[in-house]
Amino acid sequence: MEPRKQFELLKKSLPALSKLGIIYNPGEANSVSLIQKMQAQAPEFGFSLVLATATNTGEIAQATQSLIHKVDAIFVNNDNTALAAFESISKIASQNKIPVFVSDVDLFDKGALAAFGPNQYEIGRQTGKMAIQILQGAKPETLPVLFPDKIEWRKKK
Repeated sequence: MEPRKQFELLKKSLPALSKLGIIYNPGEANSVSLIQKMQAQAPEFGFSLVLATATNTGEIAQATQSLIHKVDAIFVNNDNTALAAFESISKIASQNKIPVFVSDVDLFDKGALAAFGPNQYEIGRQTGKMAIQILQGAKPETLPVLFPDKIEWRKKK
């Protein structure tokens, strides 16, 4: 998901936010790509990104602890390693009164202040439609790149 939309909602949720912690696995190409996009867009919102890396879920707690006294909030983007250990991130952040935001709306009830991301069910439907096209003879390389049709936003009241 494009960081700009997420940053807009982060700023709306916490107007004074300036130091944003990001936990990611540098071995995940998607995460590295997202980090680069986030770093390019963060200054427009007055954000300074503080990065913490974890190459597996066992390193997530330590990565989270490393951010605690350096950030105003933590954001977990579409990093599979961080998402898999989200409850650990949420627990440590909560104990230290650091708000956590997540891009996977399915994790909202596991301790995030807010979640903004694609509806996973709808992504499955879009993928199914593409699979039908391929089964009917369309060449995958001729199909357009699609972005999620439906984005969800959940925030604690």
